[in-house]
Parts: sequence; structure tokens; C-alpha cells
Amino acid sequence: MTNENSKEKSLNENLELECFKKLDENNRKLFPKITERESPNALLETREDYVAFRLIDLELEKIALEKTIIEKTKVIKAKFKPEDQWFWEMIVDYCEGNDLSHTKKQIVNLEHVLSLLQKNYGEIPELSARITAEMIKTAELKPIYDVVNPIVKLKECGKDYTGLCPFHLQKTASFFLYPETNSFYCFGCGKGGNVIAFVMEYYGLSYKEAVKHLNNF
Repeated sequence: MTNENSKEKSLNENLELECFKKLDENNRKLFPKITERESPNALLETREDYVAFRLIDLELEKIALEKTIIEKTKVIKAKFKPEDQWFWEMIVDYCEGNDLSHTKKQIVNLEHVLSLLQKNYGEIPELSARITAEMIKTAELKPIYDVVNPIVKLKECGKDYTGLCPFHLQKTASFFLYPETNSFYCFGCGKGGNVIAFVMEYYGLSYKEAVKHLNNF
């Protein structure tokens, strides 16, 4: 083996080692070591938080994919003849459409997992007073317009609303509210998600605190 090949192998091994170290660090943060006494409580809390934040990420992915499909469809209708549009629409459906379908399935599956975690709380006295699946559903269905309107000066934009983003300084409105999907997205800072995500970000609350806040809103 030449010196050059030996150096390249050594570099690759070091990069792999660094990668595994970072993965291990992230894993330890997400799933910290707990004692037997703490395990029922802490394990459920850790899993709930992980699932809840993953749901917010997926909601954001769903919103982005839906907007991409709408934008690409507009371009297709403007650029191609009616007889040629079906082909390009099929391409969009095959690419972004499949991704959107997969993301929606993941959301449904994780919502089911979160519901199961909530049911387990009843078996542990310390967790019996925690948020329930019903509270989460109530929070998710809280109209985002009612929550955001007192905070952001909104203007109608077709079926949606727009305004100055409450999460960063700007002069031109890039914050959009989508009542149909009960979600928001800012094209300036990239923040977005459902109504729970908005409350978490704006008030600096945890997932559980945001759910309780919306249940009392």
C-alpha cells in the first residue's frame, strides 16, 4: 500500500470515528442513562418529547412539500400546452407527491405512537396528571388564526394571511398563515409548523407547556 493510499485510509477512518462519536453524543442526549427508580417516568417523558418534536419536523416537511407541488403545478400550467401538462404533472406527483404521501403516513404513525405513550401514563401515578392524547388533539385543532392574530397584524392573501414575522426583524412581510392546514411558515427565517409549534417558539415553552397553554386559551 502506498503512502498516499495509507493516508487516505487513515483520513477516512478518522472521519468515520468522528461521525460515530457525534452520533453517540446525540443518542446520549436524546436517551440519557436513567436509574431503575426513574426509568418508568423518564423513559416515557424522553420518548414523548422525541416523538412530539419529530411530529413538528414532519408537519414542516409536509407544508414545504405541499407548497412545492402548488408552485410547480403553476409553472407547468403557465409554461406547457394543455396536452403536454399531464406528463410533467405526473413527474411532480411521482417525486414530491410520493414524498408527501410518505410524510403524511409518518405523521399518522407517530400520532398513534404518541397516543399509546399517553395511555401508558395512567399506569404510573406520577404521570397521571400529565397531558393526555385528548389535550394534544384539542391543542392541534385550536384555530391558529385566533392564536396568532393578537400577536401579528395579519392581512388577507387569498385564502391565507400574511404579516411581519414575530420571530425575526424584517421590513417586508414573509410570514404566512394557512387556516386550511392550521399552520404557519416564514419564508424569511424558515420557521414553521402547526399551532403548537407557534406557541412553543413564540412563548419559549416546552411541548407539554404549549399543549396546556392552548387548552386554556
